[in-house]
Amino acid sequence: MQQVPEEQLFLFDCGPDMQEIRLAADDMKRATRSRETLRAYKYDWQLFERWCESTGRQALPASAETLALFTAAHLKDRKVSSAERRMAAVIFRHRGEGMAVPDRAEARAILSGARRQRQEQPDSKAADRKSVV
Repeated sequence: MQQVPEEQLFLFDCGPDMQEIRLAADDMKRATRSRETLRAYKYDWQLFERWCESTGRQALPASAETLALFTAAHLKDRKVSSAERRMAAVIFRHRGEGMAVPDRAEARAILSGARRQRQEQPDSKAADRKSVV
C-alpha cells in the first residue's frame, strides 16, 4: 500500500480544525521537559559536541563507546548525577533528530561503578530521568 506524503494529508483535513490540533499537539510534546531541563540539555549537548570535536569523535550519531568515554571523562570532577544528566541530554538530542540512540549499557555501568566508589546516593529526580535514559 502506497503511503501518502504528510503534506498531501493536509488537503483532506475536514471537520475539526486539524491545523489547530496539530499546533496544540506540538505544544504538548514540547512540554514533556521543563524549560530549565531543556536549557540544561542544550548546554550539555554543546559540551558533548565540543568534547567530540576535541577527541575526533562523531557527535551525531554517537557510538556507544563515544557516549561511555564522554561519561567517564565528565566524572573526574563532577557528581554522578551531573554525568547522568549529560548522558540524558545526548539521548534526548538523538531522539529529537530521529536518530538511533547509542547503546547505554557501558555508560550506565560506568555511572553505577562511580556511584558505588564515591558512595553517592541517587538524586530524588531519578524517576524522571529514567524516562529519558
